[in-house]
Amino acid sequence: MDTVIKSSGVKSNDNNSLSTLEEDILTILASHPELYGLQISKAIEQASDGKRQIGFGSLYPALRRLENKKFVASRWENDNSEARGGARRRYYKITASGLNALRENQTFRTKLANWQPA
Repeated sequence: MDTVIKSSGVKSNDNNSLSTLEEDILTILASHPELYGLQISKAIEQASDGKRQIGFGSLYPALRRLENKKFVASRWENDNSEARGGARRRYYKITASGLNALRENQTFRTKLANWQPA
């Protein structure tokens, strides 16, 4: 059985399943070498013409889940953040496993959109 139906929705048994936010994060990271959290949040907001504003309370837990799945890798910046007057930045990049999960998810969405009843 591929899925288990729960009262809160459909939960996939596939480790490559992604939430909408996780898919958005992987999509933006797939086209950029690496970005820090605020850049990811701004990218989603700007691409949606302001309709999707992701708070840090949603963004960073999603990034941690993606790291735990090995879909994203991160590193702390090496330069002196105090010189530019800000906090130290953590940069994120998509991994090969993350690219694979994103492609699988996009393939599923395409199949779902093109599905026709028998």
